[in-house]
Amino acid sequence: MQTSSPTDFRPDINGLRALAVLVVVLYDFGVPGFAGGFVGVDVFFVISGFLMTKIIARGLLGGRFSLWGFYAARARRIVPALAVVCVVLLVYGAARMTPPDFERLGRHAASSIGFFSNVVYWKDVDYFGAQKYDQWLLHTWSLSVEWQFYLLFPIVLMGVTRLTRKPVALTATILAMLAVSLALSATLSFTNRIPAFYLLPTRAWEMLAGGVVFLFASSGPAWVRRLAGPVGLALIVLSIALLRADGPWPGYLALLPVSGAALLLWGDYARSWLLRNPVAQFLGDSSYSIYLWHWPIVALLHQYVLEDSVGWTVAAIAVSVALGHASLRWIETPSRVALGQWGLRANGVAFGASSVVVASLAGAVWVGQGLPARPNVERFAAAEARIRFANLGNGWCFVDNVDGQGHGSKGIRYQPRFSQCHVGDLSSSTEAVLWGDSHAAHFSPFVAAYARDNHIKVHELSSAACPPLIGTPDTGVHPDVCAQFQKDVLAELEPGKTVIIAGRWDWYMRHPTFAQSVASTLHTLTARGAEVVVLGQSPLFLTGVGKQYVYAAVFDRTYPAQFRGADGPAAANRILRSVVAKVPGVRYVEPTAGLCNAQGCNVQIDGVPAFFDANHMNIAGAEALARSAKARGLRLFDTSPHHVASANAAPR
Repeated sequence: MQTSSPTDFRPDINGLRALAVLVVVLYDFGVPGFAGGFVGVDVFFVISGFLMTKIIARGLLGGRFSLWGFYAARARRIVPALAVVCVVLLVYGAARMTPPDFERLGRHAASSIGFFSNVVYWKDVDYFGAQKYDQWLLHTWSLSVEWQFYLLFPIVLMGVTRLTRKPVALTATILAMLAVSLALSATLSFTNRIPAFYLLPTRAWEMLAGGVVFLFASSGPAWVRRLAGPVGLALIVLSIALLRADGPWPGYLALLPVSGAALLLWGDYARSWLLRNPVAQFLGDSSYSIYLWHWPIVALLHQYVLEDSVGWTVAAIAVSVALGHASLRWIETPSRVALGQWGLRANGVAFGASSVVVASLAGAVWVGQGLPARPNVERFAAAEARIRFANLGNGWCFVDNVDGQGHGSKGIRYQPRFSQCHVGDLSSSTEAVLWGDSHAAHFSPFVAAYARDNHIKVHELSSAACPPLIGTPDTGVHPDVCAQFQKDVLAELEPGKTVIIAGRWDWYMRHPTFAQSVASTLHTLTARGAEVVVLGQSPLFLTGVGKQYVYAAVFDRTYPAQFRGADGPAAANRILRSVVAKVPGVRYVEPTAGLCNAQGCNVQIDGVPAFFDANHMNIAGAEALARSAKARGLRLFDTSPHHVASANAAPR
């Protein structure tokens, strides 16, 4: 184990930081060829683990480690620039955000400066999901993970050295923790990848891998170490080229970039021009601040619908680098130097006071529900009223906003009234069932329009993330409600009754048994005599197109006719068509077919803004879709064997 080094600064590590931040920035700005650029964060984790283990192990084995000094040094590095970013975004939000968006920013700013934003984002958003661009501080999840590691790691090692000062004890402890964390990450990434992505227990192994590199920094033949650098670089490049966001990440796949970074740190690569050149050193010096500032600029591009412009993307990357360098020069360095001359108590007061100020500002916005008394709020409210979503809170049936629990609340308990909600011709004795998740709910006005024409009363059973599938591992956001709705559907089955199922199929498609679950469900329903209609998935956008409409309306901007759509819905719909074709008594109908072409997907139908967010239609949009679909001959409640060819024609 290495306990000393002639210098604390290694230019190759600075160059590795440059590589990490560069690939993250290019990935986040959507630059082609960097689909796996998110691995840059994993490289940062390995570097942090290496450096922190060096500081802690040397201090402990030399009898001079100060826990509070360690914390103060980390805070001097991280807090000042982060606090400035949070304040700048809060000022921007006060002038330009809707109350719900501003409230969310307040919550995220408070959790970022408190270093628990990874936990908040675990609850709020999939990092690789379409709504990531609405989260202005999403990138701070990694800072929270690192800070949590900084808090706990030295305490563990201090406990070990209290028992024995033998270096082998530290080595054994770090290796054991690495093995447990890696095993947990590999397992959870398959079963529940969102917490696996965000939380320390499944990420710690990446930083511990850096610690292992330090422990064995001087071991190994010289010729092997000379090869390690190029091999490590190749592994990182392969990660960027081959890895994709739809895999079980981080898990075992993260071994590729983590091993690459570890080999680069361990190998004899310190004199490599690739990592020591002036550009790499410039980017490495500014890497933290570049990382801090680049994501809000990504979010800004998406808010102004400029993400597809090459010119704007290049300019935004340049601005990110410039802001990062300016932040290094005028925020990071002066504060680190000044605070480094103060005592620990003064450092604690400074960091505590600044964090409390930022957290108080953010908390006031959060608790104040986005400060709805600000200018333009009435215009925001008027625009938002035009894109309302069909849920239980505004007269429809979707269970996701009940008894004061807002959109996104989890674990709502079942109430009998949830099973007593109907749409369509409420006086009719002919009944059908609409079953599914929020994508069934967003088609509810569409189905209701058809039901009124056909004198059918539709019993709607829709709940957040509740799949209309039997035998799937997904249990929904409200498992109690989801389970009861499945029982209700099965209890209502009878010959001739139409059952319409709809869902966010691309989400359930992540399970390898998706096609089998669909087939099993269809066979179960038809075996009881039901006439089943499977609704294809509507477009999924890469930004919140409903919100784009609101901002366009409030700030008198042009609302584009099309936005870029994701590939998932089309792939899921292909699977659905294939399965439906093999099950008699089932029809596949794709209400939004034709909305998308090579250029993008339409967000307006007959001039009506059609979407609530990135993947849900609003009430007016679904009603406009019904008018358009009926005009082109789509028949939803068609129980005859004749399949109308025009069902998948383009809406006007």
